[in-house]
Amino acid sequence: MPGLSRARLFGLTTSLAVALVLSIFSSPASAEDNGFEGSVSATLPWQPTSVDLAKGDQFTVFTTGSWTVDYRTFPLVSAEGYGRRTDRKIYQGCKFDAKAPYGKLLGRVGDGPVIRVGLGGVFRSQSSGDLQFRINDQDQCLVDNSDGINVWVVPGATRARPGQVRGLVNRCQVTEATRDACIKYAIEVIATRGILVLIQSPYFLTCMASKDPESDACQRLQGVTGIPVTF
Repeated sequence: MPGLSRARLFGLTTSLAVALVLSIFSSPASAEDNGFEGSVSATLPWQPTSVDLAKGDQFTVFTTGSWTVDYRTFPLVSAEGYGRRTDRKIYQGCKFDAKAPYGKLLGRVGDGPVIRVGLGGVFRSQSSGDLQFRINDQDQCLVDNSDGINVWVVPGATRARPGQVRGLVNRCQVTEATRDACIKYAIEVIATRGILVLIQSPYFLTCMASKDPESDACQRLQGVTGIPVTF
């Protein structure tokens, strides 16, 4: 990515990148009730979710996982992107969004403005169309990227604030072995009880770390939320 190694990447055309999307990411991994659960690749441009939104619609995004904009030089990073110190070391001519760090998860609805999604949060659509995601890296610079981000989208009003969602995602990242199960359980609880139940529970992360639905922490968590824990 730095110096000449990224400059050579400009030979990759946008049309090739689009072709990759159509052949590899033609449909989401899972979609229920117009929601989305799937992986966003670091090596592809805008990737569809089949979540159709109208202008003004609210939607909530959760993420786990990591990716890199140069597997040879820079480490894997979360959907929040690289910190300022690392970002400054990377050749700056390849950013899709110049005001966001490399590696940040970006979104857009239809052909609308770019949304800086990062770890996730609660968002309101400024346009109409299909919700799409990508890494903050231009199409012609994607060939040295690697890995991907797991993304969950819940359309409609959510009983949570943006900062609460990001905080919850950070908490689930700590339990690496069960972080996806952590997010899925959180989404189910938020839909019925709201996010405060999890934020205030002393059993949530202890249960996730145990990886055992029969553990004392998981049984106590289930008693508070009313929702069975599965891994």
